[in-house]
Amino acid sequence: MLGEGRMIVEARDNTMVSKEVYQQPRREGWYLRLIGTVVVIFGAGALCVQLLFSHPASLGHSHHPTQIWSYGDTGSAWGSFKGEDALNLLLDRNLSPRSRQVSISAAHGWETAALHRGVWVAVLRRPDPGDYYMKVLLLKRAPTLATCPDAWGMVGEHSTADEPWLETARRALREELGLPADVVDKQRPRLLLGSGGEQSVLVRTEYTAERRRELQATALVAVVLSDDAVPLITPDDEVAETRWLTYGEMEDILNNPPSNSEDEGTTLCNADIVKLFRLTLDRLHENLPQQNNPRETQRRQHLELRRH
Repeated sequence: MLGEGRMIVEARDNTMVSKEVYQQPRREGWYLRLIGTVVVIFGAGALCVQLLFSHPASLGHSHHPTQIWSYGDTGSAWGSFKGEDALNLLLDRNLSPRSRQVSISAAHGWETAALHRGVWVAVLRRPDPGDYYMKVLLLKRAPTLATCPDAWGMVGEHSTADEPWLETARRALREELGLPADVVDKQRPRLLLGSGGEQSVLVRTEYTAERRRELQATALVAVVLSDDAVPLITPDDEVAETRWLTYGEMEDILNNPPSNSEDEGTTLCNADIVKLFRLTLDRLHENLPQQNNPRETQRRQHLELRRH
């Protein structure tokens, strides 16, 4: 809206000219707009701080909300499952979603831990020229992570609501290993469980020092990367180091784990994770045996003798 008009007279080339000049209205309430601007800036800053520090050890790796699930009549709470349930096979058809999604921190809380879904991915590369050993990728967790810092593990990822197991695995390849989407689309991950409808195992473990708990229906997945994908691996900030190990080298670690976190070598998080490693390695032997591998041949012969 225009302001009040007033007539002025000015001299121009000895001619008196009149014109109407409109004045802008006075801007009332400027201080209210200033306060509003400050509030918006403060709110945006607070949101940034929350996003940065809600997962203080997880910079660079996106964390999606995770769905809480019930298993049959057991429910979803930590106390509903017992220690002896750990690594029990779970039937997909008995998993049903609850009405809520929570942050990863809440799903792992000491008092709030609840059943959620995720994958444990064995990423493999083909044998080098002249060799017959496939190798498995191990990742050393960054020292800043809240859970199991400096420990070694495989690629792990939580599932979002209704996300199929293999899609979670593909997303892990993109987000955790930094593989381009078009490269990931060419890979063929496979489930290592599922002969009788079982697609996952129950991972139930405590991280006492960190006051965190894990209660996850975990699908075991394997993917043999194409040769062009291996050089493109660029782990996110949650990964401090990578290492490629043969099946035999993994067995050596499982049979002779370091006695404490100060020992040099490949330290695993805890005894429950060692069992998960061992189960995964057994499934790899069954699903992806090392071709023409003397050690693998000897192992199979030993199993045959035990059966008889």
